[in-house]
Amino acid sequence: ALAWSGRATHVNDRNRSLSLRAGINAGDALTFEGHALRAEGHNDYDGDYSDSSAIVQQVIGGTVKWQASDAFKLQLTAGRNVDASDQFLGSAFQNFFSTDRDSATLQGDITLAPDQLLTLGLDWLRDRVDSDTPFDETLRGNRAGFVQYQGRLATSKFAAHDLQAALRRDDNDQFGGHDTGAVAWGMDAAHGLRQPFVAVHPKTGLVTASDQQGNYVPTTPLHVVRGGQFYGF
Repeated sequence: ALAWSGRATHVNDRNRSLSLRAGINAGDALTFEGHALRAEGHNDYDGDYSDSSAIVQQVIGGTVKWQASDAFKLQLTAGRNVDASDQFLGSAFQNFFSTDRDSATLQGDITLAPDQLLTLGLDWLRDRVDSDTPFDETLRGNRAGFVQYQGRLATSKFAAHDLQAALRRDDNDQFGGHDTGAVAWGMDAAHGLRQPFVAVHPKTGLVTASDQQGNYVPTTPLHVVRGGQFYGF
């Protein structure tokens, strides 16, 4: 896919952009995808130190997917973002800023059993700034590893329990090493509920619901929601 756009919002404001996206299947198990975006602009404004700027924004990235088997999938994603700006006062150059971000993620998905998925991966990120204005730090990075489990257990024809557990370790050049994690559990309480008003008793845990049809009814019925039942409102 190819897209280009250009417009002038002011007599001295000019903006142009070009984007590309392509992909190829190298067999049944291997897929390559790539994308690129470049935008250029020139803006004039009122100012004492600078009164115009020339900007460039660019994004380049790609993804490689390998379906090794029905139970194992590997994916590598990498890219670079560039944001650069030159400042002028009249025709005299004043200063420049350029920031780059490089990133990559390697992720493997392992199907342990039907509705049981284990994900393992590594993250890498690096930020860099280049400018004629001095900075204390011009380079910063982050490295991380993560693991996640997603499972679903059906206890009956209708009811099912969902479990998610995740753990991540980050090593950041500024903030050091930190561990984060999360655990989530959910259960299908009922089926057929589209947009009801639902309430839960704070002591007994009784779940009740009423319809949300927007009709004026002096006495609105309340339905007790029980697991495994179907409700059509």
